[in-house]
Parts: sequence; C-alpha cells; structure tokens
Amino acid sequence: FLTVILPRQIYLHLMLRLPSLYFSRIPRPFEVADVSQPDIDGLLCACQICNRASDRRARMSSIPQMASVRHHDHGLPLSETWTVEAVGPAPIGFKNSWELFIESLLREWKTLNIVSALLLSAILSMLQNQEMAYDPSVRTLALVSLTCALMSLIYGCMYIIQSTILKSMYKTTSWVQETQRTLWNTWVMLALPGVWLAWCISMIFFIASILAFVWRSGSTADPSTPSSLGPDAAIGPRVLVSVFFILGNAYVGAIVKTLQECG
Repeated sequence: FLTVILPRQIYLHLMLRLPSLYFSRIPRPFEVADVSQPDIDGLLCACQICNRASDRRARMSSIPQMASVRHHDHGLPLSETWTVEAVGPAPIGFKNSWELFIESLLREWKTLNIVSALLLSAILSMLQNQEMAYDPSVRTLALVSLTCALMSLIYGCMYIIQSTILKSMYKTTSWVQETQRTLWNTWVMLALPGVWLAWCISMIFFIASILAFVWRSGSTADPSTPSSLGPDAAIGPRVLVSVFFILGNAYVGAIVKTLQECG
C-alpha cells in the first residue's frame, strides 16, 4: 500500500484525477462500435504480427522507401482503405467512433488553448503593474501561473497539430489497455492541457496572486513599495518557478517521444 497504491493515489490527486476522467470516457467508443474484448485482442495480435512481418521486409529490402511506407501504415492497411471484407465490421466501427472521440478532445483542447492565451495576456498585464511586480508573493504566484498557462497552451497546440497521429489505428488498441504505468500513460498525456490549466486557475496560483495583491496593498498601513527578498529568501521562489518549468518541459519530452513512437 505505502509503496504502490498510496503514491499512485497522491499522483492522481495532484493531477486532479483528470486522467481517470479521460479513461472513464473510453468505453463509449467501444459501446458505440459494439467492439468486444476478443475483437480488441484480435486487433492487437494483428498489429503485432503485421509489424513483425513489415520489419523483416524492411531489413531484407534494399529499397530505402520501405521505411517511409511503414511509417504511414505501421504494417496495417491504411485506415482510409479499410473495408468490411478486409478487416471486418468491428474495427471499422471502432475506427469511426475513436475518430469522433478524438474530435471531441480536439474541441476541448482548442477551448483550453483560448483560455490559456487569455490568461497569459492577463498575467503579463499583472506583471506590468509595478505594485504587483515588486511584491515577491504576487510576482512568484503570477510567474508560476504564467508557466502553467504556457505549458497548457504548448500541450494543446502539440495535440492539435498531431491530431492525425492521435486518430491513427496503430496504437489505439494498445492505448485503451494502457493503465499499468502510473507516471506516464495515454490518459495522463491526454489530460495534461486541462491539468496544467486547472492548476493555473483554480488551485493556488492565479487566484492566489490576485488575493495576495488584494490583501497586501491599498491600505495606508501597507508599504507603497514592497521590500525585496534577501539572497537566501529569494532562493525559494526561484526554485519553485524553476521546478514547474522543468517539470513542464519533462512532460513535453515525454509527449514528443510518445508521438514519435506512434508516428
């Protein structure tokens, strides 16, 4: 419990349990397509067999274009050419329902991108205010919020640009069963734009920066110019902002690696 379940639950709570929300939405494409577990196993088996055969052909062939051919079909027929006679009705139904599922996610990510862009403008405007910019508490919270909004925007743009990969049938069947890895799996990846935007707005950063400014300015008892932090005290805010920036870039690297494996 202390080594597996508890760390997993803590991590999911830090992710605001949004990966679980995305995972709970995945049964609908199967229900719409009427795909059973044997159908899923068949798709996985066909994918593995075809890719092993494609690898052998690529090693034996001296034609350099073979690698690019496999890049597009991954050993399976192109999904655009699937017919009932070639792959059966279940895979076609699942393909159509999965594409509709990804389309709904794309609409969500576009909305999140709009909110992130508006937040970036608002936070930058806050930092142009001298009273806010000179207040260590307000400035630190605003910078962390800025980092979260920027990362959410980056993730959303990456997913929208690579939407064709997300719709691909090559990895879809294995994605649906990918629940064992806790720190990184498909559902963590899909939830990242919403997670980082939620941390930016609703948790402590953006709202807390506004509240900090409200309670630390406007009174005759408040200093007109907040005092700066000392060298030792300034390490804390710098480390906090740097940790969020490094963590966000680590997720960018994980997303790039996953999309490369699928593309």
